[in-house]
Amino acid sequence: MIGIQEILPIKLYRFHYEGDLDSVIDYVFELTHQQHEEWGLLNVKDPNPFSVMNIVTPDFMKRFPELFKFMLDSVHEVTEYEKWQHPEMFMSQIWTNLQRFPDQGHTRHTHPNAVWSSLFNVYGHEPNHVTIFHSGTPSGDEDAAYSQHHYTNKRFHPEAARMLQMSPEGPTDRVNFEGVTHKPGDFIVFRSFIPHSVPPFQPQNVQDMRITMSANFWPYQSGRSDRATWLRVIPDYETIPPSGMDRGTGWEDDKRIERERQELMEREGRETGTQGNTNPSE
Repeated sequence: MIGIQEILPIKLYRFHYEGDLDSVIDYVFELTHQQHEEWGLLNVKDPNPFSVMNIVTPDFMKRFPELFKFMLDSVHEVTEYEKWQHPEMFMSQIWTNLQRFPDQGHTRHTHPNAVWSSLFNVYGHEPNHVTIFHSGTPSGDEDAAYSQHHYTNKRFHPEAARMLQMSPEGPTDRVNFEGVTHKPGDFIVFRSFIPHSVPPFQPQNVQDMRITMSANFWPYQSGRSDRATWLRVIPDYETIPPSGMDRGTGWEDDKRIERERQELMEREGRETGTQGNTNPSE
């Protein structure tokens, strides 16, 4: 059953997966451990989640065919509901996010390489079951600074999830952002241009964590051939990104992570086997 929630005022589409989540948790641990073995991922002090970005979509489909079908069917139900001319979508990418340490969050961002994006709560309980959806643009505008200031300085509270624009006379009815809660198994679909973020992680015990999966979707075709707007897209799952671990922040961050990995391994008295600059363009 599809659940529709209007915010900002924009629509989010909410579904719920009734299948096994324990195997998905194990899968995220497995991938994160592999990245740790290669990159020392869990030793890097990073305010962002531990993310594994290089999952090959067909591999995920083979590993979790039921979950993959659920995600794709959910997005298709959304495009049918919105009466898209070409409602068929494919999953262009999928990745995992793990938060374990206090204050790990995810800054405000969009997914410009997709049409639809999604959030799948694998394991995330109160108060770490909130994703913030923002009005305005991804960064640089007035309310972006206002919103960022709130949650990066730990003044965000889930019970005050709907924040209003302030004026000299007090709050107005302009909504800057909304905190949307979700429970394990919830799958939220939204347009990729909507800015969103994750507030700092607040562990409730030493074993607490927040695990999510995110996926992007793209239409197989769009537009009309008689209007010179038709576009056909064929999925490419073979091309590997230029960086071994894509943190989503560009080459400078990749080089920083590599330097920290080298320093860690040197402290442990091991050889890194890495030569030269990680950026082939330099």
